[in-house]
Amino acid sequence: MLVAAVVVAGLGAMAACDARALPPFGQLRIQVETDAPIPAIVSRLRVDVFRDGHWIESRDASLRDRADWPASFTVLSSETTASPHIRVRLRAYREGAVRDYRGERFVPPPPPGTPMSAEPSEPDRSDEPRLVLDGEDRTPLDEPTPEAAIDRLVGATLREGEVRDVHILLRIECAGTMADLSGDRTCVSTRGELVTTPDASAGADTASSKWIQALDDARRVLPPPRVARLAPDGTPLHDDEVVVPGGVLLLGSRENGAVSTIYGKRIPATPERVFVVPPMLLDRFEYTVGRYRDALRRGFTTALPPLVNEQPGFDETNAQRLCTFSTAALAGAESREEMPLTCLEWKTARQLCMFDGGDLPTEAAWEHAATNADRSSKTSFPWGDQSPSCDEAVWGRLSDPLLGRPCSPGGVLPVTAGTRDISPSGVFGLGGSMTEFTRDTYRPYRSTCWASAPLWDPVCIDDAHHEIALRGGTWAQTPLSTCAMRATTSRELYGYDGGFRCARR
Repeated sequence: MLVAAVVVAGLGAMAACDARALPPFGQLRIQVETDAPIPAIVSRLRVDVFRDGHWIESRDASLRDRADWPASFTVLSSETTASPHIRVRLRAYREGAVRDYRGERFVPPPPPGTPMSAEPSEPDRSDEPRLVLDGEDRTPLDEPTPEAAIDRLVGATLREGEVRDVHILLRIECAGTMADLSGDRTCVSTRGELVTTPDASAGADTASSKWIQALDDARRVLPPPRVARLAPDGTPLHDDEVVVPGGVLLLGSRENGAVSTIYGKRIPATPERVFVVPPMLLDRFEYTVGRYRDALRRGFTTALPPLVNEQPGFDETNAQRLCTFSTAALAGAESREEMPLTCLEWKTARQLCMFDGGDLPTEAAWEHAATNADRSSKTSFPWGDQSPSCDEAVWGRLSDPLLGRPCSPGGVLPVTAGTRDISPSGVFGLGGSMTEFTRDTYRPYRSTCWASAPLWDPVCIDDAHHEIALRGGTWAQTPLSTCAMRATTSRELYGYDGGFRCARR
């Protein structure tokens, strides 16, 4: 009797596996397609085969080009005295998005009612199951990271002389929903929903582009972007908007600034999670002092106005003297009307956005605009992956006890500064200038707040929590952080290096 009664052959080349050229084994010829972007979200396919709870085969292939899909392979049985029932596990994932294999560490989707702050405990290391072939342990050293992989189980009975063709679609909707190997449950079409593993004979999946169609529909109903206006004295308000197209986003980053530290608190940008961000209208520039003054003229009121700095210039020895708003506009070279509005609370920023028919962007929308939209692959900064010089972005302009002040002039600069800090969509200042408010409550990406977030237009809202999420680099920072890094602050904190911009849909 053969120990490995089932083998996998021909991954990526099903045409080479002509059933007529093989003995009359029971054969399952599988064609695997995905509706996920390639290679941004998916660039590899892991295939594992199980029989009677035993792991009997594993293959992994690089499929970086759209032409590599659908991927094809054959599972066959060399037994003639039995009709083995097998389970095939398919995992599509991005190159490098792996973790050490320590056994099957299944984490179920959070059930309804789970606190937003809850984080799943790491399952105990079991090192099981193991892949043992001919007495040799051939267990892979790593496995796809569950939070970003599309994980699918399919069952089949292999009968002698029977050849079946099966088509499986690995849907973006199932990205991040881990298959339950021991419970024989898998995601088929709905995020967070596990069903009993379907048999391969139950029918074929057909390619779906529902999320693509939804992006097209959302783009068509966007209002026209706002054009730039001038204040009564002719000062530009920099209130124009740009269209940021929607798309699939791998939120977070393993490579680019996976962990930042805020006041000694570690802020990870992992695990990466897959979401679809709808198209939006986004302010081309950060919200300016002049625009706030114009909102006051148009009737905006708030019980939480920004802190006031009545003195010309900036003084690094006094935090309030680094704020940008003054009761009356300063004239000439001392004018701060075209600088970002700072030193205000998160609630006031939201009120200002709502006053003009929008809201703060979500974390996912912000990161999509800064690193993902209008480009073929995700980048570290809005302009690419290279760190900027002093004239290319606004950073390094606060004196540091060890580093001095790398860039001049010091202090805040107008929102138009930074010759390179422009995204492909035409958004300025996402890399430097101000760390920007988002609409989200700050929660780690491991938390229920993110694990239960919808695929479409995700947001993490937890009103019981006091911290909110900030994104982007700042004029006071040395060196400039990548755009996947996260920061957090209190909802009531007035920051001299914090600003915001608005989004509309």
